[in-house]
Amino acid sequence: MKPTKKPGWNPQDATKIIEPSAQKRLEGWAPGEKPKAEHFNFLVQNISEWIEHLDSDALTQADLDAIQAALDAKISESEIGVSVAPLTGGKIPSSYLPNLALTSVTVVQTLLERDGLAQAGTVQSGDAVKVVQAVQADDGSYLPRTFLFDGTSFVLISSDSDVDSVQGKTGVVTLLSSDIPEAGDSRYFTEARELAVQAYADAAVSAEAVLRQAADAEIEEAFVSADSALATSLTSAYQAADTALGTTLTEAYQAADSALSSALTEAFEAADTALSTSLTSAYQAADTALSASLTSAYEAADAVVTSAYQAADTSLSATLTSAYEAADAAVTSAYQAADTALSATLTSAFEAADTALSATLTSAYQAADTAKLAEANSYTDAEILENVTDKLGVANGIATLGSDGKVPADQLPAASGGGLDTATVRRFELSVNGPYYVNGITSGNDAILFTEIPYKMAVTSAPLRVFLAGTSGSLEVNVEYSADSGSTWTSLYTTKPVAAFGAGNFATDAGVLTAQSITLSGGTLLRLNLSQVQQGADGFSVNLVHTQVA
Repeated sequence: MKPTKKPGWNPQDATKIIEPSAQKRLEGWAPGEKPKAEHFNFLVQNISEWIEHLDSDALTQADLDAIQAALDAKISESEIGVSVAPLTGGKIPSSYLPNLALTSVTVVQTLLERDGLAQAGTVQSGDAVKVVQAVQADDGSYLPRTFLFDGTSFVLISSDSDVDSVQGKTGVVTLLSSDIPEAGDSRYFTEARELAVQAYADAAVSAEAVLRQAADAEIEEAFVSADSALATSLTSAYQAADTALGTTLTEAYQAADSALSSALTEAFEAADTALSTSLTSAYQAADTALSASLTSAYEAADAVVTSAYQAADTSLSATLTSAYEAADAAVTSAYQAADTALSATLTSAFEAADTALSATLTSAYQAADTAKLAEANSYTDAEILENVTDKLGVANGIATLGSDGKVPADQLPAASGGGLDTATVRRFELSVNGPYYVNGITSGNDAILFTEIPYKMAVTSAPLRVFLAGTSGSLEVNVEYSADSGSTWTSLYTTKPVAAFGAGNFATDAGVLTAQSITLSGGTLLRLNLSQVQQGADGFSVNLVHTQVA
């Protein structure tokens, strides 16, 4: 059944349609390859254009009616053998010829050559053979004789008597078709009649050309076959008619040389009848062949077109389904591959960055420690005492050390219940040295040590660093500042630095400052608060990374 729907694929944006390269058309799409959308648009549009082309060249009902009318006007194949004679081997079978009709005239020199024709099987019943030297006359010359082969032997059909005249002509007689008038249904083969036959053949070829446009190369091949059959049939008919006419006339002319006028006239009448019968048979055979060829070609064309539509629809459906499935699988695979690659890349990048940062910070802290230690050692005792004497042992000041080298109990928070080995202040570094422990931490404000800023500065970072990792817990610190001699305290951080014991030695965490740069005036107090304890840790420091402000 012919489909009722067409793809109609025709994207208006020319940039979306790209013909694949010649190399790509030779290679085709590889398994798993995602075809480009532009190439796929080209394929579907090309299929749509071919379907439109084939559909537009289909025969109309008017074309079919005209062909059927031409076929209805032809002679039926059933008339062969009834009103027209068939051809066998290019000749009319003897059963369709009158008793005196000559079917072939062969000229030989001797009777021996004549008999050789029968032995070789080159003559058949009804053929005439003229023997030039058949009988020797009294004067020594040879007289011709004409014999008719009846299928077994040769029968003499002419004597040595001279012919007085033929159609009123004497001497060496040359007869033309105009010398013998047409009578009744007997007609000569003329150029006008040949042109009429050719015009009929041309009309048949034109009808065939109309049908040939209805399909592609396969349909065209069917029409070529029909045209070849028609041409062969017509050619065979023309050749048979021409051969029959030429043979009959030749026989008649040769027989007229030695036959009676009445016999020659009968031969010409028989030739005319044979010609008429041959032409009628040829016309009927050609008409039958044309009818059968056109009918077969039309049926084949219709079947091929239907098959082509069905195959195109099936192929397009399968191609689109396969393409969509392949595209979906390719996208899924691409997403998975990209996710895996991205995960691996990010993991590798994070690990590399963490390693580099750890190494950089460790190196930086070690260098800072060395520099700050050198800087701290450069201060004289007098300079240090000058900065802290009036703050020793007072509120919001600096805790002093007793004779045992530890902070007196009256300078410790009431709920701390613990202590640490030493807590020192180097310039811009708040440092706790040696093992420490603090119990009963409350509200995240357990002060460890205090210091005063000597000049105006802009703090950009205050990272925590643990020297030797502990065995459990996390260390969390808070650095606060006060510009009103300790009445109110403000944290430097929005997220306080934390270091877990699992981070190992020299673990660092910068936390998050309340601003990218915090400006502190000279004389501002700082205190280090311990919010959480990492058990067993051996010392830590908080460094103020800053620039001096004029």
